[in-house]
Amino acid sequence: MLHASNASLAPQTPPTAGAPALTLGGVSKSFPGVRALSKVSLELYPGEVTALIGENGAGKSTLVKILTGIYQPDEGTISLNEQPITFPSSRDAALAGVTAIHQETVLFDELSVAENIFLGHAPRTRFGLIDWQAMNAQAAELLAPIGARIAPRAAGRVAARCRTAWNAACRFWAFSRLAHFQFYFLLFTIL
Repeated sequence: MLHASNASLAPQTPPTAGAPALTLGGVSKSFPGVRALSKVSLELYPGEVTALIGENGAGKSTLVKILTGIYQPDEGTISLNEQPITFPSSRDAALAGVTAIHQETVLFDELSVAENIFLGHAPRTRFGLIDWQAMNAQAAELLAPIGARIAPRAAGRVAARCRTAWNAACRFWAFSRLAHFQFYFLLFTIL
């Protein structure tokens, strides 16, 4: 079994054609007095959209938190690209390409569009400083394909009609830099 905290062991190759990219098998999770998940199985395939829908308290958030290393399952397995793997932390899951982007992304009005997109993940120079030129260029590359006409250097107080595209760019960046996984709170897409 791979342990995601060992970055050299994290799967980097795509799954076999026709095989699921991410699989949960028999995953269960309990909290004091509550069985949140009971033997849940799920397969996510590249290029397919899978909706995770349920009432409040059905376990959607718990499942996402297990997938992203925030919670550990009490039982069951997780496989990434057909290899069993564990995610001891959300950082380990992110290093393996599994991350969560929730319905309401927080945007900081005091920061530029580019700074919000790369918040906590800004490209760095060889001296460890933020590479502003690279960050703005990469932000422009992310904004263009989604038709967002927002300058990366624009102040964060972007008009309300632009916030949706800005939000989408923040999400798109998180997915494009990792192992081609997009996890949304109620919608899963593997690119």
